[in-house]
Amino acid sequence: LKWVITASTCPGCKIPANADNILQKAFLRIAYVIKHKDIPSALIANSDQTQVVLAQGSKVTYAPINLNQVSTVGVDEKRAITFLVSLTNDGILFPFQTVHKGKTAASLPSKNCRSWKEASAAEFLFESSLTSTYWSMLETMRHFVNASLAPHFAKVKLKLHLLPEQCSLWLIDCWSVHCSQAFLDWMATKHYTIIVLFVPAVLTGLSQPCDVGFQQIFKHQLKLSAHNGVVQEVLTQLKGGVAVDNVKIDVTLKVLQDRTVYWLWVAFQTLNNPATVKKASVSHFCNSL
Repeated sequence: LKWVITASTCPGCKIPANADNILQKAFLRIAYVIKHKDIPSALIANSDQTQVVLAQGSKVTYAPINLNQVSTVGVDEKRAITFLVSLTNDGILFPFQTVHKGKTAASLPSKNCRSWKEASAAEFLFESSLTSTYWSMLETMRHFVNASLAPHFAKVKLKLHLLPEQCSLWLIDCWSVHCSQAFLDWMATKHYTIIVLFVPAVLTGLSQPCDVGFQQIFKHQLKLSAHNGVVQEVLTQLKGGVAVDNVKIDVTLKVLQDRTVYWLWVAFQTLNNPATVKKASVSHFCNSL
């Protein structure tokens, strides 16, 4: 067999034949709401959730030429968290929210871990899913709206001298929790000025601004932090006299959870600038259609 360096592969969802028509309708829906409700740019927000693997690995390995499916260490890693990024049309990056598998505070990063104080001061939201999964749930979404989204919109209205009844726009994915009657009824009752629109299903890679413009550079930054951490851990052991064959990387769950706080804080500091955020904004997406 001849071997080459290749990336791991997995089947993806097929783009529907009428994708252009779906995207056009999505654009017109956004344009209509903005025009009809007279929504300023600062009151337009977009959120996107993604999986963050705790044991960051590489997607590149050696494999036989012409092999259809390639797997790599770390790609099938099940220890992960859900990460929620939210940003506004005028370049504001919200504090990150993370959702961890578990039902108690023990499932969250330790309060004495690296960068916890900085992340907490920046109002990051570290949440337990209260279930056996790390998926975002109804309660974690409610908490995000109550703790981050709604207060931010309220501050913007005060700054722009707008009435409390001024509407805002929130673009999110067609995740089952988002689309649930329980969540939409709650939004209509508790936050009726926030108009919720959905990114077309299956077209996230084409029409989800955060996914297209932010998640890739965000995950790249996480990998850089994880890689640097591993390098420092190995060098420390070698300098301490540990033989090369005895060098071990601590990948226990609690250690990895604590390390993610530092990774997220570095990513937030690195990417939190208007120029970067605006490239992942709703208006940038609309202009690209």
